[in-house]
Amino acid sequence: MNKFYCPNCGELLNKQYNFRSYESEYECEECGAQLYREHYNAEYIIQNDDREDDCDDDEYDDEYDGQETEDDGPVCPECGAALNSQSFYSLWKNDWECTECGAVLHRDSSFMPYEAMAEEEDDDPVCPECGAALSSQSFYSSLEDNWECTECGAVLHRDHSFESYEVIIGRR
Repeated sequence: MNKFYCPNCGELLNKQYNFRSYESEYECEECGAQLYREHYNAEYIIQNDDREDDCDDDEYDDEYDGQETEDDGPVCPECGAALNSQSFYSLWKNDWECTECGAVLHRDSSFMPYEAMAEEEDDDPVCPECGAALSSQSFYSSLEDNWECTECGAVLHRDHSFESYEVIIGRR
């Protein structure tokens, strides 16, 4: 196994909790340096060489205010929250729900930015007579073409296209 060291502070990256030897980008957990490499066996180099931290200190950059930007990792397109700081987030997940605003996010690959997914229409059929949800009624099956609403007693019908029901006989 190759050993990888942070070029900024010299810390052994292989022992850090989130380090994965197959990743091309990584943030040193000791000093926060943004690292990258060109190929699998290459050494990591510092992505932004504007840091002047002394990694021997236990304190990090005093100017760091806790706000992450898109350069530090993926952000929610709806609220701008840093996804890296959300519990159980993984760079390899292409579907994610932002814990800050609840937006459902999707991307085609881990190298693409997230996009907010449009809310899907509710496919739950309802009785056109009383508005009751049919799926919550006892013994209801989505394969039924004919149904009697257990709430209002209306007799309903739909053709095989699974479109909405039509009232055949109104409330009883």
